[in-house]
Amino acid sequence: MKQSLSKYLFIIFIVALTIPTYFYFFQIEEQTPLSGDFHLEKKPKYTKNEFINGSFQQRMESHLKDSIGFHHFFIRFNNQWKYSVFDKINLLGVVRNGRTMLPLDYVNTYLGKDYIGVTELNLYAKKLKELQDTLANHQIKFLFLIAPGKAAIYPEKIPQYLLAQKKDSTNYDVFTQLLEQHDVNTIDYLKYFQSKKNTLESKIFSDNGLHWSGNAVSYAADSLMNYLKSNFNLNVPSIIRKAGTYTVEDYRYTDYDLVELMNLMQNIARDTLYYPELEFTVTPSEKKPVLLSCGDSFFQSFEGFYPVLDSCFSDRSRFHFYNEIIEWPDRFYGLHMPADYLDLEIELPKTDLVILESTDENIKLKSFVMIERLLNHYKEKTSIRKSLLAHLENQKENQKLAKKYFALANYTYEEMLRSIAKSKLTNEDLDVFNDAVLETIEKIKSNKSWFEAVKQQAIDRNITIEEALRINAEFTLEQLDQQ
Repeated sequence: MKQSLSKYLFIIFIVALTIPTYFYFFQIEEQTPLSGDFHLEKKPKYTKNEFINGSFQQRMESHLKDSIGFHHFFIRFNNQWKYSVFDKINLLGVVRNGRTMLPLDYVNTYLGKDYIGVTELNLYAKKLKELQDTLANHQIKFLFLIAPGKAAIYPEKIPQYLLAQKKDSTNYDVFTQLLEQHDVNTIDYLKYFQSKKNTLESKIFSDNGLHWSGNAVSYAADSLMNYLKSNFNLNVPSIIRKAGTYTVEDYRYTDYDLVELMNLMQNIARDTLYYPELEFTVTPSEKKPVLLSCGDSFFQSFEGFYPVLDSCFSDRSRFHFYNEIIEWPDRFYGLHMPADYLDLEIELPKTDLVILESTDENIKLKSFVMIERLLNHYKEKTSIRKSLLAHLENQKENQKLAKKYFALANYTYEEMLRSIAKSKLTNEDLDVFNDAVLETIEKIKSNKSWFEAVKQQAIDRNITIEEALRINAEFTLEQLDQQ
C-alpha cells in the first residue's frame, strides 16, 4: 500500500513539474503581461556560427525561462510573498516610510544632491527669457510650468537618515528665483500645491503613485486655463469642478503606478482618493488655440486623467514627450513618431502658444534641448544643400516613413518627406556644405568680373553684397551637383 502511494505521489510530482513545459509547447496559457520595462527574450533563429560560439544556446535558455508556462504567475506570486510576509518591495530607486513610497531621484532633488549650480541655472533662465521674447515677436505666447515632485510635497515622509544629507541649495529654489528675476512667464505648481497641501479633498500624491493624483491634476488644469484666459487672453474654456467620487481601489491612470511596477497578485492600495467630474465650458464659435508643448510624464497627466488637452486646444496642437516622440494628440499615441520629424518651419507659423514643462527633478535637464531647437529656428541658419536633401528624399526608408506619417501630421507627402530628410541631416553634413559655400565665395571675390556682377545684383535686388555672394555661391554649388 505504501509502495503504491509513493508511486502515485511520484507521478503527481513529475506531472506538476512538467505542466509549465506542456503549456509552453502547446500555447495553452495566455499570460497577463508584466508591468514595467521587461525584455522577454524571443525564440532565437538557429545559425551555425551562433551555435558554435554558444550564443544560440544562451539565448534559447533565456527564451525558455521567459516563456515557460506560468512564468508571469510565479513572478507575481514571489513578489507578493516577499511583500506580504517580509514587507519587502522589488522596486529599485524607491524608499519607503510606512506605506508611502518615494522615488529616490525626487528625494535627491529635494536634498539638493543633483544641484547644477547658479551659473548653469542662470543661463537656463536667460535662454527661457530669450525664447519668450523671440516668440512674442512672432505673436506666440510662452509659458513655463514647474510640476511638483513627491518628495518636495511630502518631505516629512523622507527617512531621517536621508534628511540629514540636505544641502543648502537646490535647483528648484535657485531656479525659481532666477525665473522671477528674468520675468519668465511661469506657473509654479510646486509652490501652489505646497500651499494647498492640507486643504484638498484627497492627497496630492497617493502613497502608491509617482505622479500627481487625478484630483491634483484637476486643480492644475483649472489654474492653467485661468492663467491663459486672464494673462494671454486666449480662447480656452473654463473648467468647472463638479462633485465626483471617492475610492480606495478604483484608481485612475498613474495613481497606482509604483505598485503596478511591483507586479503583485493583490491590490494593496489604502488611500482614499477623490476624482471630481470636470465640465469644460466653451461656445461653438470659440476657436481653440494651437499649442506646441514639450515636457515629461507629468504633462501627460493633462490627458491621462481628464481630456484637458483635447477639450482646450486645437487638434493641430502637439506634445513633444521629452522632445523625443510625439505623444499627443491621441492619434500619435503609441506610434513613437520622432519629434524632429515635425518641421518647425511648418509648425510654428500656425502656433498660438508654446508651453514647456518640467518637474523639479528634471530642472537639471534644461527643457530637453527644446529651447535650442526653437531658438535655432529663428536664427540665421546654415543653408542646406538641395542635392543632399534630394539624396535623402530618394532613400526608400525615408519615403516609407513619409507615407506612414504625412496624413497623421496633416502634412502633404512632400512636406513630410522634406521634413524627415532635414531631420536626418547631421551637423557634419551642414558644416561640409557651409565650408564649400565659403570657399566658393572666395573664388567669386577673386574673379573681378564675377564679383562686379554680384555687386550689381545686390544693388538691383536691394540686398547686401554678403547676401548676394552667398546666393551666388549656393547656386553655383547646386549647378555643379546637377552636372
